[in-house]
Amino acid sequence: MGTWTLLRFPYVLRLLLGTLVGRLPTGMAALAISLVLREAGAAYGFVGFAAGTYAVASAAGGPVLGRLVDRLGQTRVLLPSAVLAGRGSPPSPPRPAGPPW
Repeated sequence: MGTWTLLRFPYVLRLLLGTLVGRLPTGMAALAISLVLREAGAAYGFVGFAAGTYAVASAAGGPVLGRLVDRLGQTRVLLPSAVLAGRGSPPSPPRPAGPPW
């Protein structure tokens, strides 16, 4: 069965696009952490430590979140996990008032 044949089944394309778009913030967070910290003047060692901490926390929290979704259902887990993820992410620092160059 070819890829295009598979994508013609009902809901397959929508499911695929939803999962790809839904994973973008997770993939971009490590890069964003690094770029924001370097822009703020943090040392490379600290930037690496912060990105590594994020990676370890994601690796440890992913299976736990998956088990909770399996046991309690996606609807009951979504809001609390989103609130906890938002509380765990520091706010972005304001940009300097001067020009970006």
